[in-house]
Amino acid sequence: MTVGRLLGACVMSPLVAAGCGAGATGKDPRARGAFDLQCSDPIEVVALSETTRGVRGCGRQATYFHRCSKDTLGMIAQCTWVQDSAVTPNGSTIVSAGSR
Repeated sequence: MTVGRLLGACVMSPLVAAGCGAGATGKDPRARGAFDLQCSDPIEVVALSETTRGVRGCGRQATYFHRCSKDTLGMIAQCTWVQDSAVTPNGSTIVSAGSR
């Protein structure tokens, strides 16, 4: 893939954009979730939508959304997973801030 095609893919597709930019954090929020849930056990990640993931581990769960910032040229500069709910016990309803 040429550099031009790669840059075009990063701008055009949110899923591809997850791997673009210097600050990309990967395809899922597993590491961030493990930290927030204070859990060293295996973390389960569930796709709730194209840009939203549920994270479960150690009897707790939280919701994350994928946010990308752009540089002054409008190119994706950095992407990260942002916690969008309180950490709750498994089995509780996950309510994201965007749906309240």
